[in-house]
Amino acid sequence: MILNKDPTMLIYSPDAHGLGHLRRNSILAKVAVGLITNLNVIIIGNCPSNILVDIGSRIDFVKLPSVKRGDVGVWNQRFLNLPGSEFWQIRLKMLEVLFNEFKPTVLIVDHLPLGIENELEYILPIAKSFGTKIILGIRDILGHPDLIKGVWTKNGSYNALYKYYDNILIFGEEIKN
Repeated sequence: MILNKDPTMLIYSPDAHGLGHLRRNSILAKVAVGLITNLNVIIIGNCPSNILVDIGSRIDFVKLPSVKRGDVGVWNQRFLNLPGSEFWQIRLKMLEVLFNEFKPTVLIVDHLPLGIENELEYILPIAKSFGTKIILGIRDILGHPDLIKGVWTKNGSYNALYKYYDNILIFGEEIKN
């Protein structure tokens, strides 16, 4: 556990091109900063338009090399044309350095338990060793249940949930009676 430091939150936002994930995670960061004294938040994303979102103080963005969604469960480079392994290594190294230097007390992973192309597979054990609280944030509607079940079973997401995650946060509309 990391002691004697201000609380920190890292939000992994696997946005591909839209502003939905970015907007949702920016709101989450703003609310958390308003509730937790001295909290600093970094949102990690892929979206080239993250500068368009007003984030406020004690919140910042780190942009990873952009990706685009291919077939179900498959991601590709959006702008770069690097050998595949080199592209994913760059992303992984950026995540490792950011995580090891920022040492978040809370890690919120939006939507994909193991990240894009399972890139969080190497970060989650480090997070656990630091005592980081790991939370999966998901929308109340992810997609067709059979599709999600197939992808999550194939890529090991269910195992990651049991092994690493402390909680699940579901984003959705408030139901009014």
